[in-house]
Amino acid sequence: MRATVLSTRLRNVPITVGEFSGPLDLLLQLVEARQLPITTVSLRAVTEQFLAALEPLEEAQPELLADFLVVASRLAALKARALLPRPDSPEDLEDPLVRDLQRYQVFREVANWLRARDEAGLRSWSRPPQPRAQAAVPEGRPEQLLQALQRWARRQRPVATVRWRPVVSLTAMIERLRTRLMGRCAFRTLLGERPTRSEVVVGVLALLTLVRRRLVELEQREPFGEIWVWPKEREPNGRA
Repeated sequence: MRATVLSTRLRNVPITVGEFSGPLDLLLQLVEARQLPITTVSLRAVTEQFLAALEPLEEAQPELLADFLVVASRLAALKARALLPRPDSPEDLEDPLVRDLQRYQVFREVANWLRARDEAGLRSWSRPPQPRAQAAVPEGRPEQLLQALQRWARRQRPVATVRWRPVVSLTAMIERLRTRLMGRCAFRTLLGERPTRSEVVVGVLALLTLVRRRLVELEQREPFGEIWVWPKEREPNGRA
């Protein structure tokens, strides 16, 4: 269950914002239950503390990074909806985000129930498969057997080649960006050609870390537009 795993991983990320101090998953739970006003939560402070918690890690954890992006986007959406005026139509209140958060809460309750059963020793095992009966080999000449094997081989699909790519760490990605960043350029060019999904996630967090350290500056002129980056000690030369 995606939501269950997400909750477990984020329990190890402490966050202190306003009067709240605790794990990140508890922050989301209190906001969902309206026990903590979303308008008092600084998303910038949450992001900076999450990045600070990642710096001591030797290896990057793409799953943890992806989980944080999910929680951060939900908090941002909730805060935007709290600041904007509410629609008058009841049909507009049927928000897909609300339904998604309700499913997330159900998954968490089921996960707690399964964990309690496991700790109590209430486990179950599936029935072992029945032994297969040996197929009788018909009599025939060796040439016939060879022809049958060749026909069978022609019907088989080729085995797909699996390419494994190493996961880049946050420290390595920060060094890569600093090495490649010689002047004003687009962020996507710093990631290289055809970056993997984990490289994009780690690259975004590495860029935010460099901004927080005041080593680079960035600019995005429109939503979902190109992100331009340049070293902080240099000024952008004109517009690209």
